[in-house]
Amino acid sequence: AELGERTIIVVAGISLLCALLISILMTRSIVLPLQRLQQGMKNVERTSDFSHRIAVSGSDEVGQASTAFNAMLSVQQTALSQVNRAVGAMASGHFETAVTAELHGDLHITKLAINQSLQSMQMTMDAINRAMAALSQGRFDSHIAAEVQGEFKKTLDQANHAIQQLRSMMHDVGSTMANVAVGDLHGRV
Repeated sequence: AELGERTIIVVAGISLLCALLISILMTRSIVLPLQRLQQGMKNVERTSDFSHRIAVSGSDEVGQASTAFNAMLSVQQTALSQVNRAVGAMASGHFETAVTAELHGDLHITKLAINQSLQSMQMTMDAINRAMAALSQGRFDSHIAAEVQGEFKKTLDQANHAIQQLRSMMHDVGSTMANVAVGDLHGRV
């Protein structure tokens, strides 16, 4: 009976050690990937480096969360890259570089705002260029029209006012010169 009790104690001890070892291994297989995910997220938060990716090990919930986080980083990195390219082109006076990435939510709203800004700048510049071309050809009857708002509209309104003043001045010069031609030297511009 004493041998049986010892056997039971030894088997129970070995079983307890095996259970402890299995528990430690299972905990590490869950905790380590979670720690990598958490550390990767903190790293992106701290550095704002969207090129960082988390190593995915497995297809369990932690692996799926890591894969989803990497996909989110990829979308943000693509969006920021295109936004930077469009804004850089805009700053250089090139308005044809639009944001084209397939974006959703807040990034889609940002995309629309940037593309609308590019379009408004392009329309404003096209309208001014058409008016300048008309003026350079001696046509002082041009009017600048474009569907823009805010400061763009204000700029076009000021350009239209300047064209109107120039037209009025040219009319005055023409009238004065016509009077000079018939001997009336009293007129002034």
